[in-house]
Amino acid sequence: MRWVTIVFGSLFILFGAALLFGGVTLVRLGGSSYYLITGIGLIASGIQLLRRRASGVWLYGLVVSGTLIWSLAESGLSMWGLLPRLATFVDWEEPSPRRSPGPATACRQRSAMGRSDRHRGSRDDRVALAGRHRNF
Repeated sequence: MRWVTIVFGSLFILFGAALLFGGVTLVRLGGSSYYLITGIGLIASGIQLLRRRASGVWLYGLVVSGTLIWSLAESGLSMWGLLPRLATFVDWEEPSPRRSPGPATACRQRSAMGRSDRHRGSRDDRVALAGRHRNF
């Protein structure tokens, strides 16, 4: 588990530094201080993770919660407004049909084996059923 905390801690520090630098530039131009605050939060979280402290996880949770609050305050419940603000924290990927066969395929596989969800039977029953379906 040590390598996981090193990887995530380092990534948080790297992304936090980028957000901090961009946030300073944005504040100088009169923009939002969100990126500056988030950068500081991610750097602090990354440092705590590298030190193997649980507070690093809590700080990251605080950053994500702050992002959600900021996103809702700035764009309301508009999905198109929330999407670019929350996309880094949420997996928006659609499920692929190749990942899960779906209920129809699973039913065909169970019927080919001669059993259903309700009746799995004993080992002797399964051996007897498998003998009936040698063509499969």
